[in-house]
Formats: sequence, C-alpha cells, structure tokens
Amino acid sequence: MHLHQALLAVVVYFVACANDNALSAATGNAKATTWALPADPLPIYSNIAGRDGVRSLRVENENSEQRNSLWSKISNSVKVRWWLERKKSDSYVVEALKLKNLKGDDLLKAPNYKYLKFFREKSEEYLLNKWLKKEFTTYQVWMEKGLKDITDPKDLAKIKKTDNFRVYKRYVNDFDTYVLRTMKAGYIPPRMMVSFGTSNAEMVARTEIMAESGRSAAYAKLALGMSPPGKPATVLYGNALETNPAFPYFQFFLRVKEPALRRELTRLDEKLKRLKKLSRSDDKARTKTMEELELFEKYVQGKNIGV
Repeated sequence: MHLHQALLAVVVYFVACANDNALSAATGNAKATTWALPADPLPIYSNIAGRDGVRSLRVENENSEQRNSLWSKISNSVKVRWWLERKKSDSYVVEALKLKNLKGDDLLKAPNYKYLKFFREKSEEYLLNKWLKKEFTTYQVWMEKGLKDITDPKDLAKIKKTDNFRVYKRYVNDFDTYVLRTMKAGYIPPRMMVSFGTSNAEMVARTEIMAESGRSAAYAKLALGMSPPGKPATVLYGNALETNPAFPYFQFFLRVKEPALRRELTRLDEKLKRLKKLSRSDDKARTKTMEELELFEKYVQGKNIGV
C-alpha cells in the first residue's frame, strides 16, 4: 500500500467516524463492519535487482516509515477495532499497547489498560457468538475452556472463581437465552441440548447455573434432554420423567431453586395481602411459583439425590 493509499484509507475512516470519542462511542456492531484501515505497519523491503535496486529499497523504506508514522497517529480505540477485525492475539495487543511488563495495580492504572479491557471483552463476545452459531453444547464449551479433567462435582469449588469457569458460566446463560428466544420465534431447540456420560461435574455445574438464573422447571427438563425421542420441544411427565437418566439432575435443579421460590411466593403473598388483588402477570407468576414448589415437595423433599 503506497502512502497516498494509506492516507486515503485513514481519511475515509475518520470521515466515517466523525470524531474519536471514548471507547463507549465505539460499541456498535464491530463484527459486521470492516474498517478501512491499512494493515499493521510492518517494514517492506524490495527485492528488485538492477540499477534502480538501491533506489527501490530506499523508497520502500521511506514508505514504511511513513506508514509507521500514520499508524502512530491513529487512536488506540480505532486500533483496537482493527485488531479485533484482524483477530489478533491477546499477547499481540498487550505488546502493541505497551503493557507487556505491567502487572497488578500497575496494569490496571495504565492509561492504555482500558483499551486492552475493551479488546478482551469484545474478543470474548465474538467467541461466545461463534459457539452459539455452531450450537455448541455446554459440555463442548467446558472442554474448550480446559475443564475436561474436572469430573467430580466435589472439585467444582476449586474452579468456580477461575476465568475459564466464568466464561463457561456465561455461555450456559447465553445458550439458555438463545434457546428460549429460538423457541419463542417458533423454531425447535437445538438437536443436541446436553451431552450425557461425559462429566458429572459439568452436568451439576450446568444445572446449578440454570437454577440460580431462575430458569423454569419446564425449561430445565428441556435443557437436560428430558424429551420424548424425536420431540425436542416436548417435555416428560410422570413415570417417563422419573425414570429418565437426567432425573437426578432435575431433582438437583429443584433443590437449588427452592429457596428463591419460597422468597418469591412470600413476596407475592405479601403483595396480595396489601393490595387485595394481584395483577394478571403477578397472579400468573404466583401460580407458576406454587407449581414448582409442589414439584420440589413431590420429587425432592425428604429424598436423597444421586448427584
């Protein structure tokens, strides 16, 4: 790319942006946009031989220096967008932002840290979206995040505060939201909702996250694969439910969710007592809460759960 081309690319970009605000002004649909910026300013050397060889090398070096100068004038917020588009590694961005040797408070207080933070957040978002588009099961993401050696639920406490588990938990919630929106739009859920026989720890973690997020008992059945063969949008009841291999996880779901259900019922009962009548949505929520508590009392209370 010659100097005038690089200049034109930069001018086009800044005209499109109008001005360079803080990172918050750069939070549009980055993935869908291709920024008109030059490639990273690496030196280019001519291999042309002959009487003009020396001159060609000098011209290329001059152009490289000019590109470097142009790149240095581009704001970090724009560079971060460009690095995201080019799928640059975290280590590359750390070095480019001159943060390589900083740690702890020194890193957090560095002026360029906000750009690194933004890059990491957007990179994670892109990765999660890629997994969702491929409809990865939660176990596949468990494996992607290097948690395959965690198979015993007793070991979950060791990883719950790790960054890998944080990303896994975020994917579980994103996946559940994606499935619910898909069904609301009239489509069937993904063909593979759960991976059995792989990791008891992952199943327990997945179920616990689902319960803590307030997902319904009906959705829990769906997410745990408790559906008749060939009917992924239908859930099991009665004996078919109780004899399903995932039933212990459904029991665990109800046990984890039970305290929140009781708090919600108390809140709605107090509201009913105060107002004498509930709104339609509150009345529906109260009925649903009571139904799930009945499931807890039927399937969990006073029983041992095999997970």
